[in-house]
Amino acid sequence: MGSSVIFNSSADIGGCRFEISIDKGWFDTRRHTGMLHNHADYEVHIIKKGAYSFDIYNRRSVSDQNSIFVIPPSSYHNTAVSLKDDSSKYCFRFSHSCNSKEGRILSDALKGIETPFILKDCSHIIQLADEIHYEYQNQQLDYQKCIGYMMSIIMLYILRKVIDRVSQEKTDERQHIHENRTSAIDEFFAANYMNDIHSYDLSEYMNLSIRQLDRVLRKHYNMTFKQKLTGMRIFVAKRLLIETKLPVMEISQKAGYNSTEHFCSIFVQKTGHTPSSFRKVNSVDIYNL
Repeated sequence: MGSSVIFNSSADIGGCRFEISIDKGWFDTRRHTGMLHNHADYEVHIIKKGAYSFDIYNRRSVSDQNSIFVIPPSSYHNTAVSLKDDSSKYCFRFSHSCNSKEGRILSDALKGIETPFILKDCSHIIQLADEIHYEYQNQQLDYQKCIGYMMSIIMLYILRKVIDRVSQEKTDERQHIHENRTSAIDEFFAANYMNDIHSYDLSEYMNLSIRQLDRVLRKHYNMTFKQKLTGMRIFVAKRLLIETKLPVMEISQKAGYNSTEHFCSIFVQKTGHTPSSFRKVNSVDIYNL
């Protein structure tokens, strides 16, 4: 973008104040050499035709027709380089200040954007940008208000996408944490079901309090620690009863029970069979149990 500002506007969105500046780069469709630069504002490129490449910290991104490319502040990057002779785009910068409690959500979302991102299928934004171009060229009655209004709509669209993106990233992060937790829990029970284990052993392993662990187990398994452990032990016992000829006493020990009598009592409660009758009536296909 050039350094000569030709139009300034502001917009109040989501409890934040946005200062928007358009300079000669808004109307510049020339083929650039890719000069490196850095600044404190967000930089927005609206690609109308063709395609442009951007080098951000030596990583190249390409944004093509009907897309928007947003570069966060303090990102060392080059001037957009057109990849086709007929490429054309619009470009502007914006900064923001959020002093209200309401604006913190949007401000935090913007702070969460640390890398450039591309918005696809933005033909309706291209139309608005064309209208801004037309208004500035003709400068009819109250054209400044008209441009400011349309810039506010463009900003609102981008900011909604920013919030959506950050929300999705947080959702993905939470999902990743949940998946890691369930994997760790499953691994713990698989490795320790045969031992004398208690909820505090798993809580230490997971770096959770007993109360937090209970919530996690109920949320992901709808079980308590004891129920999860019993389920694991009975599953192992079923496998051994069907796939081996080991005596019931030895199976109870391998499944984590010191008392064969206690094992048999629990087994009957969970399956409706004694271990011996279960072995007689079931086939090798344990996965249909």
